[in-house]
Amino acid sequence: MWRLLRRPVFQPVIRRVEYLLRFWYALRLEGRSGLGHIQTLLSKKHWGVDLGSPFERLPDGRLIACVRTDARNQGMQKLESDYPWASTIDLEIFLKGFHAGEQYALGTLDRQLRSSAAVGSPDYSKGSNSMPPVATQQDSKHDL
Repeated sequence: MWRLLRRPVFQPVIRRVEYLLRFWYALRLEGRSGLGHIQTLLSKKHWGVDLGSPFERLPDGRLIACVRTDARNQGMQKLESDYPWASTIDLEIFLKGFHAGEQYALGTLDRQLRSSAAVGSPDYSKGSNSMPPVATQQDSKHDL
C-alpha cells in the first residue's frame, strides 16, 4: 500500500492532503485564539494599552523621559512593524512578557548582589566608595 503511494503519480495528491491538514490545524489554532481575542476585547471598556508613565522625576525635581516607557514603546513599534495585523490583545501580551522580563532581570540582579556580598565583594547597595561609575545627566547652560 505505502509503496503504491510513493509513486510519482500520487505525489501531487499527497502534497495537497498534507497542505489541507496543515491548513485545518492552523485554522483550528487561530480560530481558538481569535475567539479569545474577541471575548477579551468585548469584555473591556477601552481597547488601548498602558505603557506606563511618560516621565520620571529626578531627585532634584526635574522631569525626564521615562526610559522604561520608551523601551516598551520601541518594542511595541517593532512588534507592529513586524506583525501589522497584531491587535491590542497581542500588544498587551507583549507588555506582560516585557514586564516578566524586567522582573526576572531584577530578581537575577538581587541574587547576584547577595552572592557577591557573601564572598566578600564590595556591597554596592551601601554606597561605599568602590561603587562603579554611574552615568548621570550633566546640567547644560540652558538648565541653569
